[in-house]
Amino acid sequence: MDRPMYLSVLSILYHEPLDLNVQHVFVAYIFPVLACSAILGNFLFVASVLANELRKKTTGILLMSSNIASIILTVASTCIVYYPWIFRQRQRTGTKIPCNILVFTHHTMATWSVYLLSCACVERYIAICHPMSKYSIRSQTVVRQSLKLLVGTFIASFIINSPMIWFSGLTVVQGLPDFANVTFCYYTEENWYMKIHEYVEMTLYCIIPFIMICFCNVSIIRKIYFHKTILELFRLEDRQSCERIGNWSLPHRTQAIKLATILLPIAFLHLVFSLAVVLSVILEETVTRNSSDKLLLLTVSYCAAQLQAGFYFYVNIALSPVFRRAFKRLFRCETPVSSQSDFRSHQYPSVSNDRF
Repeated sequence: MDRPMYLSVLSILYHEPLDLNVQHVFVAYIFPVLACSAILGNFLFVASVLANELRKKTTGILLMSSNIASIILTVASTCIVYYPWIFRQRQRTGTKIPCNILVFTHHTMATWSVYLLSCACVERYIAICHPMSKYSIRSQTVVRQSLKLLVGTFIASFIINSPMIWFSGLTVVQGLPDFANVTFCYYTEENWYMKIHEYVEMTLYCIIPFIMICFCNVSIIRKIYFHKTILELFRLEDRQSCERIGNWSLPHRTQAIKLATILLPIAFLHLVFSLAVVLSVILEETVTRNSSDKLLLLTVSYCAAQLQAGFYFYVNIALSPVFRRAFKRLFRCETPVSSQSDFRSHQYPSVSNDRF
């Protein structure tokens, strides 16, 4: 019997000797661990939001939906990576798995997840930096506004990735040393769309969302850091009040630094993992000369997708308890001042209004 292919999970199932090559390590060890970790992290993140009042906030709904999309993404990419084994098993019964649907689902869910994350950051930016704006989302329209964002981002993701339905499918990869021909779930052939797809994906899936996320997070941090200047506009004549206002600068500075250490790494990690996904596909198309390297780069791209899909909850754990307090404060749209009553006494509209 011919060796099944580079997919070392098959070797395990067929009790054949294992070759510790790079492809084997990625497919047999790294990818399963990342996929399971991504699914677990997303489930825990959704559960943590459902367990408190965050589930009633627009941002909470968007982030939960983003994590649910990431779970679907992980399942789809797992089916793609292990498709040769699945196809081999199903072939005996005559059942065919729609490979193009798997590829389309993977790309659509990845795009949708990133767009929902971007919308969540924009919603926080509006609520904190422009609390009195007419675009602020009020409590009585949370579900309605959330549904609009969910449907709108999904339609955009669907349209962007719809050509995958026609331009992907089962592909026979030839030229693997010491292996038989491999049936792989990938693009069917070179065409005009695939030549520009990677660059379109890099722009719409990596660069633009990254700029939006960074802008919103930096604006939020700047708003909190320089909140002292807003308070100083309401200085009273007595020295005691001025000293009290001056003492508020340290909590703002500390809180801004904490938020910077939380929000900006998330944005940069998003960029790193997104670029890893896209660049690995570009290298697979332009640099590689043999099928083994192509399959390796594809597996690397799917591993990077798992990191992107499941790292939010683990960042939460790594930065605990600071992350949980700051994150809940962002959801509640509270400005981190030491005394909200003193702040209201100056007749300045607080951004912690329950309407948001």
